[in-house]
Amino acid sequence: MAGPAPATPDRPPRTGPVGRDPFLDVIRAFAMVAVVANHFLYTLLFRNPTGQFELIMLQESGHPWVTWPFVWELQAFFLPAAALSFGPALRTDGRRFVGRRLWRLLVPVVPLVVGLVVLEASTRAAGMGDCATWTTGLTCATAMPIAPLWFLVVLVPLTALTPWLARHWHGRWRIGLPLAVVAVTVVSDALWIGGGAALPLNEITVWALVWFAGFAYADGTFDRLGTGTWWAVVAGGAAVMVALVVAGPYPPWLGASPRSMMTVLECVVGVSLLMALRSPIAAVRERRAVDWTVRNVGDRIMGVFLWHYLAFAVVISAAGLAGVDLAEHLGWSYVAQRAVIIPLALVLLVGLLRVVAPVDRIPYPADRRRARPTDADRPRDTAAATDTVTGQRDGPGGRR
Repeated sequence: MAGPAPATPDRPPRTGPVGRDPFLDVIRAFAMVAVVANHFLYTLLFRNPTGQFELIMLQESGHPWVTWPFVWELQAFFLPAAALSFGPALRTDGRRFVGRRLWRLLVPVVPLVVGLVVLEASTRAAGMGDCATWTTGLTCATAMPIAPLWFLVVLVPLTALTPWLARHWHGRWRIGLPLAVVAVTVVSDALWIGGGAALPLNEITVWALVWFAGFAYADGTFDRLGTGTWWAVVAGGAAVMVALVVAGPYPPWLGASPRSMMTVLECVVGVSLLMALRSPIAAVRERRAVDWTVRNVGDRIMGVFLWHYLAFAVVISAAGLAGVDLAEHLGWSYVAQRAVIIPLALVLLVGLLRVVAPVDRIPYPADRRRARPTDADRPRDTAAATDTVTGQRDGPGGRR
């Protein structure tokens, strides 16, 4: 397995002054900031002419361009998750590794489910009714915070498979595994374009491509490529994406379902863009605003991810139910409403995170049964020992 190359202007040192990877710290935190911004800015909730509430995203209502600047966003979630899991997956017993990470992924969902039940009951009692643009029988308010949970449908199986994948990440497997992902996507696209249904499995497997990119980052493979190579991949991949949209039948906005070759190219272009900017990204890690974002967003990423949309849904739904004529198009009314709704949603989010913080700190049962480790037993590489999804460490106990 290749080791990391020496630091150069193109390849900053892997660890900062506190023993963490500054590049991964920054992209993880700002990916979450981008997700919050996207949902708070692009989600349109309004009443249709019949008085029923509708829910639609801005990119689907004539503004597909708003998604393209965020081609890196989801890659900045999955790449750190895989990169920081690679070493521990090789060093730790597989069952303990999987159990600990699934615990940290799924336990915080329990209070969210309670919150969703309360939100559904309260908005329905207030007269919201079924969402006109969903067939789930839920109100639009509940449909919002449920939608992003697809992330767990992807992350849970990838996490469960990580010990096996990490052990096989060598030799021909390093080429065969990514090619297998692309092959599944090609078959899925052929079925979809031919008038059938895309392969449901592809909704998960396509993201394995970024997972493997995280492995390649962790084992030093990416250190062999210079900035010029990464920019060339960005330019070439973006050109192919535009060609696929022009030729059809791929939609012009990113993140569309079903997952397709556009998603594969999003992975390639997004990861390449992040790697091309790796040095300047790592260089800003210790700036005050960036450090604050890493500590307060990146290190609580699971909580922010789970609760931000519910906070927004509560505020905008309350406005709609109170009789506010919510904007359904870009314009001054939209801007004025978001200037009030977004700060209120952020305040509510902070409050929700404080309420659920004790749940986030519940230790994995097997860790609780173990004796407290001595200082000599504690991992020296805190970057490798940090769960990039939840912001918690591998050892027993709580949050940083």
